[in-house]
Amino acid sequence: MLILRLYHRLNKRSRDAIHRTQGRRGRLYSYQPRLVLLQRLAEETNLPISEVENMLHDERAQILANPGAPIYQDFSQL
Repeated sequence: MLILRLYHRLNKRSRDAIHRTQGRRGRLYSYQPRLVLLQRLAEETNLPISEVENMLHDERAQILANPGAPIYQDFSQL
């Protein structure tokens, strides 16, 4: 069971980018969230952009380490 804070605030394309591990022709995919997304999430959560980026990378690591695990939203810190 994964409890995530930012994952449920993302749209479908951003969620797909988090789950992506390979790019075209089998090359490894490195996740780099767009600045507009980071700014929006920082504004919604009242956190600095650097912390939002670190949280997204941590959540991505959790999702990729536990494929198929149910994902829940963390309401305690919203």
